[in-house]
Amino acid sequence: MLLSSQPDMQVVDTTADGCDAIALATEQRPDLAILDLGMPGCNGIEAAQEIRTRCPVTRVLALSMHADGCFVRRMVDAGPAAMCSRLPGRRR
Repeated sequence: MLLSSQPDMQVVDTTADGCDAIALATEQRPDLAILDLGMPGCNGIEAAQEIRTRCPVTRVLALSMHADGCFVRRMVDAGPAAMCSRLPGRRR
């Protein structure tokens, strides 16, 4: 993984499930949580909101393949520090 190869970064855990992401963030208190909007379990929007509530110091980076403004707006409203589209040529 690209992040783990950076000398000043450490990947403390990974999961594909939003509910697990909440639990891991609450337990590990990372500086950054990277979430996908389309995660199973709790989706990335719900996970971002809950992580921001439980771990206010943890910053959330949201990733999405969705170009639909509704999904993007809901994720932005969840309070991530940044959001990046996984579609070519799109960033937020």
